[in-house]
Amino acid sequence: MTDCLMVSRSLTYAQRTARALERAGLRGHIAKIKPEPGEEGCIYAVRTAEKTLTQALELLSQRDLKPQRVFCILSDGSYKEMSL
Repeated sequence: MTDCLMVSRSLTYAQRTARALERAGLRGHIAKIKPEPGEEGCIYAVRTAEKTLTQALELLSQRDLKPQRVFCILSDGSYKEMSL
């Protein structure tokens, strides 16, 4: 099973996102991501299963919690950005 990271604009939005997913019966765990070189601050994302990503994105869109970016974690540990 592959997981995906839905990047939130703040910790508060990541918390709201995780809560919304859990209330809908979907897995959602908050993850802190290291910023890329040259970027400042913290980046928070919600980790969920790839098989439920479409359902999660639809739910979040309805609740005005659309993530800024989405990345899926590949089997080799690298990331692939998904289109929204």
